[in-house]
Amino acid sequence: MTLFNLLGWVGNIGFIIGSYLIAKRKVSGFYCFAFANTLYIISGFLAHLTSLSLISIYLVSMNIYGIINWNNTNKIITKGISK
Repeated sequence: MTLFNLLGWVGNIGFIIGSYLIAKRKVSGFYCFAFANTLYIISGFLAHLTSLSLISIYLVSMNIYGIINWNNTNKIITKGISK
C-alpha cells in the first residue's frame, strides 16, 4: 500500500468517526474532521492535486471555526443555565 493510499484510508476513517461524533453532538467530531482533512492536504500535495489540497485547507478552517463556535455556544448556554 502506498503512502497516498494509506493517507486516504486513514482520512476516510477519520471522516466516518467525525460524522458519528457530530451526530452524537460531540465537538470532538470537528477534531476528527480537521485531522482527516489534514491528511487530505498532505495527499493532495503528494499527488500534485492542488484542488484537493485547497478544498481541504478550506475545510480545516471551517472545522476550526466549528470548534470555536461550538465552544462559544456551549459557554453561552452554560451561563444561561447557571443564572
